[in-house]
Amino acid sequence: MNLHSFLASLRNILLPGRSRALSTPGEPGPDIAGLRKELEESSKARARLASENSAIMELSSDGILIISSPAHLEAANSSALRMFGISPDQVLPEGTEHQSYSRTADMFFVRSPALLELFGNTLEQGKAEIPSLKLFPGQEERVFTVRARRILDGDHARVLMVLHDISAEYQTDAVKRSFVANVSHELRTPIQIIHGYAEMLDSIELEDEKKSWIQVILRQTERMETLISDLLMLARLEQNPEAWIKKSRFRVLPVLENAVHTISLQTDGAFECTIDCPASLEIDANASLIEQAVFNLLSNAVQHSGSKNPIEIHARDEKGEYVIQVRDHGVGIPPGDLPHVFERFYRVDRGRSRSSAGAGSGLGLAIVKHIAKAHGGSVHAESWAGEGSLFEFRIPAGSDHA
Repeated sequence: MNLHSFLASLRNILLPGRSRALSTPGEPGPDIAGLRKELEESSKARARLASENSAIMELSSDGILIISSPAHLEAANSSALRMFGISPDQVLPEGTEHQSYSRTADMFFVRSPALLELFGNTLEQGKAEIPSLKLFPGQEERVFTVRARRILDGDHARVLMVLHDISAEYQTDAVKRSFVANVSHELRTPIQIIHGYAEMLDSIELEDEKKSWIQVILRQTERMETLISDLLMLARLEQNPEAWIKKSRFRVLPVLENAVHTISLQTDGAFECTIDCPASLEIDANASLIEQAVFNLLSNAVQHSGSKNPIEIHARDEKGEYVIQVRDHGVGIPPGDLPHVFERFYRVDRGRSRSSAGAGSGLGLAIVKHIAKAHGGSVHAESWAGEGSLFEFRIPAGSDHA
């Protein structure tokens, strides 16, 4: 290879996308000085970019990891090391800069096996995340969200992980949940006593006006009892669902029928409901919680449908997931409200309700969401203005699924 060809190849390798025609045979020789200057500028630009990236990593309060394999950690900033309780000398060979690591990434995976699973999922899917990861860098528990993305460089793939500390928010939520649970528990007994005395008074012969006063007391104490019961259930589902959820295999159809029967008793049968569910469909879950979820979805549907619009329940086994859907043909949910319907105490405009009983506790759909999460599942809602809504409840079939 002559000098002209060599320099042209070198320019293409070191300065991709910036090559220009060198002199051709018979013309003046290549501009060696110009090429040297471009190479120097490119080298300075790369050094400047590396310095900027290094500064960004070190200034970030989030933990940043770049891992090419379980055996090779390419980069980790100081925040990431603190989060895992790892000192720099455990990962940095002497005399190297922080972005050049040669030690294994196993020390991170050993401290959190979930990260190894996240690494594999990210390589396979391109991105993945862990909403809540608990670590113990010292004696104190810390909680993080972890987001990961795959970085492709030709045939080589690396994984970028970013850890964000949510310990303060997590602790605040835990305190609020504990407070709500304690207050709800303390309120339950006095509310039950008031309700009991109101029932006794209701059984006595009294004037119509006084009877109406007692009926108001009964209705309001029943609402309070429902609210307290919902708060306590939600607190249990949020704090430690695995501790009290006992799964068993059961047929779905009788559970759906029980939920419909309960709603029918509460509404004096003032609604029409059809069930589309194979009689042989069986699932592994907590039967009472599944019935509670369906009851809450039906209650929501009745509230926004009225007695003249039919409600449909569909249940099926769908490729490794059990799916239960409740479809109403009521007024629908405004697009701005739809993303929030599973939040606690969130209520769509009461003026849209067609139920004479008014709104519920505002916790029914939040409980549905947490029942699904407790089973490793999810919820989803769709709605069409003037045509009604569809609420979907999904849980995984489990390892014994055929």
